[in-house]
Amino acid sequence: MRTNKKAQFFILSAVVIASIIAGFAVIRNSLTIQDTPRNFYSYGYQIKQETRQVIDFSIYNNNKNILEDFFEKLAESTKTNRPQLELYSCYTTPLSASNITCRNDGKTEIFIQKNAQNIQLNPNQKTSFSIEDAKNITLIISKKWYTINLDNLTTTFVQAHFILRTASSSGEYVYSSEN
Repeated sequence: MRTNKKAQFFILSAVVIASIIAGFAVIRNSLTIQDTPRNFYSYGYQIKQETRQVIDFSIYNNNKNILEDFFEKLAESTKTNRPQLELYSCYTTPLSASNITCRNDGKTEIFIQKNAQNIQLNPNQKTSFSIEDAKNITLIISKKWYTINLDNLTTTFVQAHFILRTASSSGEYVYSSEN
């Protein structure tokens, strides 16, 4: 009988040691996923909804300054309240829908590719150009390409596009109004 108790002890200790080793293997092979920066996508969605309302209001009042003022105040608010975010925007206005204005309210220079020409836009700069001959424009931000499709754009449409970008220890996050 004494040998049976020894065997039971060895079997029990082998099971405990095996489960400890298996536990270490599970811990070692686990993957840690970090969350996106807090409220990043909800902030982007909020900007998208507000932009639609501002476009409607500017068309109703036939006032081009409303949309320009909106992006100016949005850039100031983002820099003040959320300095980790970068905002890039392109928009047309009701009185000048044949021109598109692009703003760089980010921290890095961007390149705007329209047909065969590249336009460099440094931080805190904006530029306007005709959309008559462009099918799309591409914003090149930190060697990443973001295309804004202008195929259906005519001189009577008002459009606004923006890209919200941030980088954190868990990676780079981008929200585009094209989503």
